[in-house]
Amino acid sequence: MITIGVDAHKSMNAALAINDAGTEIGTWEGPNSQGGWASLARWASGLGDVRQWGIEGAWGYGRGLAQHLVAEGETVYEINARWTALRRRSAHKPGKTDQLDSHAIALFVRQESDLPRVLPEDDTAVLELLTSQREGAQAEANRLRNQIHALLQQADPEYKVHVPTVNSKAGLEALRNYSSPSKTVLQQQRGSVIRRLAERLTLAIQHEEALAREIRELAKVRFAPLTRLCGINLLTALLVPA
Repeated sequence: MITIGVDAHKSMNAALAINDAGTEIGTWEGPNSQGGWASLARWASGLGDVRQWGIEGAWGYGRGLAQHLVAEGETVYEINARWTALRRRSAHKPGKTDQLDSHAIALFVRQESDLPRVLPEDDTAVLELLTSQREGAQAEANRLRNQIHALLQQADPEYKVHVPTVNSKAGLEALRNYSSPSKTVLQQQRGSVIRRLAERLTLAIQHEEALAREIRELAKVRFAPLTRLCGINLLTALLVPA
């Protein structure tokens, strides 16, 4: 069994292979790109027919490589950076180098029997991506609402009397056409900023709503049975532990 450890970075990857005796039999360095992944896979295929991989950051910088290898039928494990650091310190070698980390990763994979295995991405990965984008849109909308409320408090402390709630369509429409009751330059400028923020808030809300519709549509196939449980819909079903 050939064991290959990979230290993944944003722009490059470093790999080191060991045999069953733990002896280093080869190293590789190259770009973290589709071409680099293919090159690394070709290099590994020349080392032996039976291989296993450990990638530090298989769900981060190494995600593309990990999925490329899994798609080719390779056995790949996710390696936590803390494990690598512990293994590197136990080696009594000073400093931190990519190949030293790769060696630590390979040794860890060879000696451990219960590591998290990387599986092929499926429709749940798509839902994860869309959910992350929706959460970002919601966070942006909340941030814009807070800015608008702060400016309205400065421009018109009694704004709640005549401006509908920001969470309603009528409120957004009123904010997009807002005009400060004061004619001072500063207050007029605050009114202008409020209108621009309202435009951005409208876009953020539209983005969030579009993503929610897409998530519900995709979630119907896998998660629809969960909606029979009290309090669960197609958006919250994604959060239910498997």
